[in-house]
Amino acid sequence: MALIRSRGIYGRMAQFEPGTQGQGAIHQTALKQFDSFIEARRTRLYRVSSGMPHVMWYTVALGALINMIFLWLFDLGVSTHLLLGGLVSFFTATMIYVIAILDTPFRGEIGVSPEALQLVYRQMHRTSEGLGVRA
Repeated sequence: MALIRSRGIYGRMAQFEPGTQGQGAIHQTALKQFDSFIEARRTRLYRVSSGMPHVMWYTVALGALINMIFLWLFDLGVSTHLLLGGLVSFFTATMIYVIAILDTPFRGEIGVSPEALQLVYRQMHRTSEGLGVRA
């Protein structure tokens, strides 16, 4: 288990000495849950700066090229070629645009904003102050 041993809350949790077996079981569960929380946070932070691998982008570009070449193989009139080529190009460009936007879900115009998490944090902070808990 990849537990984080810091001077923060985990350090205080690790120093707790349970008095009974029940408290010990609850303590172990709390440590495991906190470890899961830290792992999820680390994963979220990693995904903010990472995107789709370059190999996937090459695959998308190759697929678009294969579609265009396949379309040229048909023996059609010029206007039919232009219409069919325009539709396939529009669909391919739309898919590439959607992939590019969804590639970075935490950034950009349609990205997930931190406002909801900040609101929960402020509410938890107010609640802990009301209970007399020091962070």
